Amino acid sequence: MERSHPLEGHTALITSSSRNLGAEVARRLAEKGASVIVTYFSSMELAEELVDGLAGTPGKHVAVFGDTSTAAGTREMVKQACRAASGTIDILVNNSGPFSMTPYAELPGEEWERIWDGNVTAAFISAQILTPVMRSNAWGRIVNVSAGSAYLRNHSIYTLAKEAIITLTESLAVELAPEITVNCVAPGQISES
Repeated sequence: MERSHPLEGHTALITSSSRNLGAEVARRLAEKGASVIVTYFSSMELAEELVDGLAGTPGKHVAVFGDTSTAAGTREMVKQACRAASGTIDILVNNSGPFSMTPYAELPGEEWERIWDGNVTAAFISAQILTPVMRSNAWGRIVNVSAGSAYLRNHSIYTLAKEAIITLTESLAVELAPEITVNCVAPGQISES
């Protein structure tokens, strides 16, 4: 017999989750019983609407500001999420993924840093901060979101960053097993509607 809320007692941090794929992941985890920490960068209103919409599910759900475009911003987001958590954060979904198609020859350094840090550095730092507690509890789940375009070669820094997410996932999976399971999903284009 399958439990209706198999994630009850677990807390999930989903980066960039106030809308689109991140919001859908938050809904599904909440339906399965997890307490959910929704992070937002530009719209606190959307994040709070999502949290309000989770009211009928088990767990405590909160919205936290998260700027994953810098290492310092990511550290602050995780710190605030840990404070807001109803328990230990033992599920991490690294959904942050700013996009760019600017060709390398025209790519400003600031844009390189924003795309790289928002995708790769944010996933690395979030995992690095949260895995010690996951390990001590002998249970944790990390899901990194790459993209189908990680296998294309015409998306410049975005392709490089999403390919790096796949490699980071593989490395973490080997290093953190068996206590922590690390996986990656690489969706194609997703409609925003």
